[in-house]
Amino acid sequence: MDKAAKTLAQVAAILMQIAAAGPGSKAIAVVSTTAGIQPVAAGVLEAANNVTQYASDNWNFLMSAAGIAGGALIAVLPQVITGPVLYLAGVGMKGIIAKSVAALVHSYIGNVVKESVFSILQSAGRGGWGAAVVNWLISLFGKLMAGAIAGGSLWIWLKAILFPDGEGNNSLRINF
Repeated sequence: MDKAAKTLAQVAAILMQIAAAGPGSKAIAVVSTTAGIQPVAAGVLEAANNVTQYASDNWNFLMSAAGIAGGALIAVLPQVITGPVLYLAGVGMKGIIAKSVAALVHSYIGNVVKESVFSILQSAGRGGWGAAVVNWLISLFGKLMAGAIAGGSLWIWLKAILFPDGEGNNSLRINF
């Protein structure tokens, strides 16, 4: 068990003892004194330092994981993106919102042609057939984003294993 996990386990064990003791018990009284709080506070501080160190040591991995998770979320729930973005652009459930970007664009377009990009966005804002089109496109974007980040991360990982000297030129070494 690494240092961060051990520290977190110790803090969790202390907190579990306090919770199991119940209100008004001697365990809570001991922990509530300065002498009892110091070891708990030191353990929490050490755990926070260990987590911070892990994050700084594995920053690329954590950012890749966050990007993949974000892309997966967009792929599964595209309406999390489409609804707010359409509303901010000025396309709402009751149509185009006055004095918005969509109203400005609509004033330049004039009459909206059936099945144009603007009519699809209007339909999406009202929850009509355009919502399926827009959500499908955003979902596709999320899938491509997650796949690109995963592929790039995999390539970086494989390159580090296959080319340990960092050159990448005729330095293929596979150790079994």
